[in-house]
Amino acid sequence: MTDESSMTIMARAAVLEARGKWVPAAGAYARGFARAVVERDVPAIADAVRGESRIRRLQGRLNAAEELATLCLEISDRNELRSSGAHALNILASIEFSRENLASAKRLFTESLERARNLCDDTLIGMTCTNLGALANTEGKFREARILYLESIAATVRSGDKRTAAMNYNNLGICCTALQEWLEAEVYLERGIEIAEHVSDMPLLARLLMNRAEPLIRLGDLHRATNTLNRAEELAKRASDPEVLATVSRFRGAISRITGNFVAADEHLSCALAMAQEAELEMEHAEILEAQARLWWELGRKQEAISLLLQAHRGFVSLGARREIARTEQMLLLWKEGALVAPAGGL
Repeated sequence: MTDESSMTIMARAAVLEARGKWVPAAGAYARGFARAVVERDVPAIADAVRGESRIRRLQGRLNAAEELATLCLEISDRNELRSSGAHALNILASIEFSRENLASAKRLFTESLERARNLCDDTLIGMTCTNLGALANTEGKFREARILYLESIAATVRSGDKRTAAMNYNNLGICCTALQEWLEAEVYLERGIEIAEHVSDMPLLARLLMNRAEPLIRLGDLHRATNTLNRAEELAKRASDPEVLATVSRFRGAISRITGNFVAADEHLSCALAMAQEAELEMEHAEILEAQARLWWELGRKQEAISLLLQAHRGFVSLGARREIARTEQMLLLWKEGALVAPAGGL
């Protein structure tokens, strides 16, 4: 094992990363780094540091991820590894995005994209357009985000980066869902599912399946929605992804509410809320509170529903979720005026 090359070790790390096995993947990147130091292979050193940085960001260990990405950037710039440096900038921007430092994230993504275009690096162009699209999505600029995601897909077609293509089909599906273009959302998500299955990216596949449920529910195809949630849940359990699991339970609650099974709806939403609280998933927590408010309103528990919706609204405000803030403000206004039903919007 100790005689393996850094290239062999990091190839194994990449496979573990794609399977969502983040702890062993991080360990493999660290071993790849140590081996690359022995080999005096500077590009491999930079690649190993950047790989571990990606994993630490996925684990939510943002300070460690930032230190590693900064080290990769310094190694890359000092040794004229221009592609490696551009990729390190992209990770640093993603870290700032996770911290909700949107102005800083946009500046770093833009610098990364400029470097990528100078290098004609279609892989990085695709990744960075994806991230800029996510920024636009956060700001509620869904049509702008859709253009960026489509540009990213064009770049990934040129580069053959199927995983990033699948991510962008997922993002396009989310955009179209936000724009209430349900059929288009399903088409994009279905294409993403096909690619994720082809490249065996199980965590991404779980997320795509989870996101496909909403347009199917909106279109009234509850049977297919239930089947896609079953698959998403199975994969998310393997990857220990609490965000997907909590959202799956929320969508199950929506299906039960729509079909009039209010007891099951309450059980699913209570389960989702517990998972979101345990994993400190703030956005999911607020979305689940909104879903519970809708359920309780339909059950005639109107004051309790308004109280829950106020909690959800405060959560969205703290996160700067503009679309959700506007929707819950409209709901609160209508409910306080005595509306008979919950307005359309979230599930």
